[in-house]
Amino acid sequence: MAGSKETAQRRSEEDLGTAATKAVRQTRTKRRSEERRRAILTAAVRLFNEKGLRGTTLSDVGQAVGLSTNSICYYFRKKDDLAAACFIETISVIRAIVAEAAREAFPETRIRRLASGFARQLAHEAEGGGQKLVGIYDLRALEGTQSEVVSAAYNDLFREVRALLLTAEHPKPNRQFNARAHLLISLVHSMRIWIGRYATNDYERVAEHFCDVLIGGFIAPGASWPPAALAPVNWSFEEDSTSSRDAFLRAATQTINDFGFSGASVDKISMRLQVTKGAFYHYNESKEGLFSECAVRTFAILSDVQNEARSQSTGWNELGSAISYLVAFQLSERGPLLRATALSALPAEDRAHMIDATNKLSERFVYPIVRGIADGSIRPVHPVVGSHLVSAMIYAATELPLWVRETTSEEAIEFYAKPLLAGFLSPNA
Repeated sequence: MAGSKETAQRRSEEDLGTAATKAVRQTRTKRRSEERRRAILTAAVRLFNEKGLRGTTLSDVGQAVGLSTNSICYYFRKKDDLAAACFIETISVIRAIVAEAAREAFPETRIRRLASGFARQLAHEAEGGGQKLVGIYDLRALEGTQSEVVSAAYNDLFREVRALLLTAEHPKPNRQFNARAHLLISLVHSMRIWIGRYATNDYERVAEHFCDVLIGGFIAPGASWPPAALAPVNWSFEEDSTSSRDAFLRAATQTINDFGFSGASVDKISMRLQVTKGAFYHYNESKEGLFSECAVRTFAILSDVQNEARSQSTGWNELGSAISYLVAFQLSERGPLLRATALSALPAEDRAHMIDATNKLSERFVYPIVRGIADGSIRPVHPVVGSHLVSAMIYAATELPLWVRETTSEEAIEFYAKPLLAGFLSPNA
């Protein structure tokens, strides 16, 4: 009897030992699986930011982490599933920062906390200790059910950012609040593009200058709104061009802005223009050549407007007239401009030149800011940070109609450009 009990106890101990061993193995397997999944997401974010959503393949991601495409598909069945996971994670990180900012009592302190929190996230990421964020500019390149899921998450983010601006006096959102919420999200997210030029331990100081420009605006006390108007510009790129050619470039620019360079197929561009694929190749040797021409057109428009504005009497009028003209242009039948973030999908040999040209045009806004500070028409602000905010606002104007339906050029200037120029929380804005 005693022997039977000892045998049963020994078997029980052996069973427990086997169960414990299985549990340990399962834990290790699960941990390895989670680590591999995290490595896949990290590599995908880097590639999506470098090559665009449609320019990245599952094979590219597999090569980056040393896995076969079939192994990647074990975690993410399709590329859009992987892209959606990257977008959802990025949106979740930003929403957590927004939730922290929402604890503040007033819109100004909420905005400051939002900007500083995002700057800390970017610094942590740059130092290798934080989750990398994917650019949200390719959201519309997603298709099918994944597009619906990600769009719903982004809409939640938009509403939460908009709520940061509401007060007891203005508790309900309207068209103006929608425009400002889009502006705030666009400007904050644009930090990830340009803040890398500064040392990571200065990121929060940069965020302070960011908030100083955004909250206080550019206009100095005594300067008047609206700024001087700019006369119609004679575009240098149209000297030897036909209106039909410009229509081709506008359609291509709109398609690239919507789907990214790789996602803007010849079929999509032809469909927007209502021409055949054969007609496309009759007028264009390649999609790459058309893309370069779109970029050149955008550079010419920005440069021509900046040059025209130099004749204004003060730095404020130079800056304000150029911005107002460009925002109105974005929503006109002649627009839009090619968004700067689309350049990341270009082949490497073209990308560096195009990005350098974009940066130089962005920093040309430094000159009217410095001029205005000197002549007293613009209040003292960080001119380089100010130029980045101006450029980000101009490029993001193309998406304003998504949040403010049937936006006119006049409304865009009043609801969207004016808050940055006159002060985001200023009663005048």
